[in-house]
Amino acid sequence: MNVFTNWFKRNFSDPQIVILTMALVVSFVFIFYFGRALAPFLASIVVAYLLESVIVRLEKLKVPRVVAVGVVFLVFVAVLFVLLVWLVPKLITQVTQLVQVLPNYFSTGLDFLRALPEKYPHLIQPDQVQGLITKVTAEVTILGQQILGKTVSSVFSAFSIAVFLVVMPILVFFLLKDKQQIISWLRQFIPRDSKLTLSVWHEVDVQIGNYVRGKA
Repeated sequence: MNVFTNWFKRNFSDPQIVILTMALVVSFVFIFYFGRALAPFLASIVVAYLLESVIVRLEKLKVPRVVAVGVVFLVFVAVLFVLLVWLVPKLITQVTQLVQVLPNYFSTGLDFLRALPEKYPHLIQPDQVQGLITKVTAEVTILGQQILGKTVSSVFSAFSIAVFLVVMPILVFFLLKDKQQIISWLRQFIPRDSKLTLSVWHEVDVQIGNYVRGKA
C-alpha cells in the first residue's frame, strides 16, 4: 500500500499532471460513447490538421492565409469529388454485376447436383441429392432475406454517409478559416499555468508532423 501511495504522490503531486490526466480520460470516455455522432466533427479535425501543414508552407511563401485556405480547401474538395465520382460508380457496377450472375451460378450448381446420380449411380442416390438441394434452397432463401434486410439498413447508412460527406468539408473549411478564433476560445478553458499541457501538445504536434512528412 505504501508503494502505491508513494508512486501516486510522486506522479500526481503536480496539479498539471492531474488536470492533463483528467482531460485525457474525459476525452476518451466522451469519444467512446459519442464517437459515432461526432464522427464528422472528429474527421474534420483530423483533415483540417493535415491540411494546416500545407497552408503553413504556403504562408511561408508569402501567400496570404485567406488565399492559402481557399486554394487548399478547393483542392481538397476537388480530390474528394474525383474519388467519389470514380469510386462510387465502380462499386455500383461491381455489385450490379454480382447480383446479375448469382442466379446463373446457383442454377448451374443445382444442375450439377442433379446430374450426380446419373454419373455416379452406385455412390449417390437421387433422394440424397434432392435432400441436399432442398437444404441449399432453404439456406439461400434465408440468405436472401438477410441480404434484403441489410439492403434496407444500407439505405440509411448511405444517407448517413451522404450527410457525412456534406458536413465534413464544411467543418474543415471553418476550422481552417477560423483557426485563430477557435484557438483563442479554447485557451479560456486551459489553466494559465499549463506548461506541461502545452509541452505535451507541442511534442505530439512535432511527432505527427514528422510522420506525415515521412509518408509524403
